[in-house]
Amino acid sequence: MRLRFALGAMLVLAGAWTACISDRDEPGGYTGDATGGSFSTGPGLGPGSGGNQNLGGGLTTIEDPEAPCDSGVAMDTEDAAQAAAAIGICKKAANDDDWGLVEAKWTMGNGAPIPTDDIPKYHIGHGVLDHFGAEVDPLEGDKLLALSSGTARNPDDPGYQDVGGWDKQITGFLATGISYNSPACPGVETGTPHDVAALELRLRAPEGAQGIAFDFNFFTYEWPDFVCTEFNDYFAAMMTPSPNNQLNISFDSEGNQITVNNALVEVCDCLNGPPCEAGSLTYECEQGASMLTGTGFEGSSDFSHAATGWLSTEAPLVAGENIIVRFAVWDSGDGILDSTAVIDNFRWLGFADPDPETTPIPK
Repeated sequence: MRLRFALGAMLVLAGAWTACISDRDEPGGYTGDATGGSFSTGPGLGPGSGGNQNLGGGLTTIEDPEAPCDSGVAMDTEDAAQAAAAIGICKKAANDDDWGLVEAKWTMGNGAPIPTDDIPKYHIGHGVLDHFGAEVDPLEGDKLLALSSGTARNPDDPGYQDVGGWDKQITGFLATGISYNSPACPGVETGTPHDVAALELRLRAPEGAQGIAFDFNFFTYEWPDFVCTEFNDYFAAMMTPSPNNQLNISFDSEGNQITVNNALVEVCDCLNGPPCEAGSLTYECEQGASMLTGTGFEGSSDFSHAATGWLSTEAPLVAGENIIVRFAVWDSGDGILDSTAVIDNFRWLGFADPDPETTPIPK
């Protein structure tokens, strides 16, 4: 049996339903009434703001009238609608003419049902957390959602397994329509998916919404030892209908998906650095490694493991008001070294660029 020694990645989700509605000629926005919500001015990107900087100045947002709604959600809930609440999606569509959450379910990476024999192992891969490590807190409400190819837990939580060596042995169910290889690593073929955790949301947009946004932070044990290898652990946000035929709407400016190889990895450190050399790539590690404290992804005195820091993805609505968004995390090549993502602050946008974009949130 082959053993690898490196760290996986972790993603935590927590969020808020807001939709920005504003006149581009009046960047300060306005106030008024909206069906199912209220308009308010948002301060721009940042923890809990629900804002958006595309219009400049303060934006107006449609706030979810039932948010926040996650204070009583248990860490180990298997209710997918409660996981949606952790990312700020509170309002449920009352009928076919109403906006909000229509359906929430746990799936494999391609949206298929979870194999019956894998269900007990699968559910340890998601968790509703009130923090992740010492420095990662919810951006909205009291909780955030964590999805992990290992255990979506803090190291001192019940059920936690070391992110450096736990394999759930869940394989297959490749999602079609996304690129698995990284432009930053030409000639390297990404391995098959293992140990996926995915939350699929069927949503109906409020009147006037032109896009969606959410914030996330991706942690990986694969950095630095397995950069530009087949062990390319992954976070994807898959949206249908898809903007510009791009099913996965979260990627860096160079077209790399959110993996160990992407250019947005900034939470890291190394001996005599930064910059830090990993594989054939150089990382500036501008945020240092303190955000890894207490997560299980700390690493050693020579090299930390890594995270992206908080990022924000925005994407336009393409055709009508009904969309499906599937958030997923998985190992590639094997299931040994894990990765985790935390997600927060889902919102509806009143203005969205025609192309999806993922950018760092200013600290």
